[in-house]
Amino acid sequence: MSNAAVMTARVTNGGSFDFLGAIASFFESFGAAIRVSNALSAHRRPEAEDLKVLGIDENAFDAVR
Repeated sequence: MSNAAVMTARVTNGGSFDFLGAIASFFESFGAAIRVSNALSAHRRPEAEDLKVLGIDENAFDAVR
């Protein structure tokens, strides 16, 4: 999926709201946030894919830590 950190209404080509897509995007973002939080709590580096889902650049994250 694309950057799921921005929770906006998803619209299909026909112009209708993709409810299931919005729900899936929310849970993908929420799950990634939990995994990143748990990794940081354990003093581990989060997975690159989780950072990507949250819209965080992997190299920028490394520079902050």
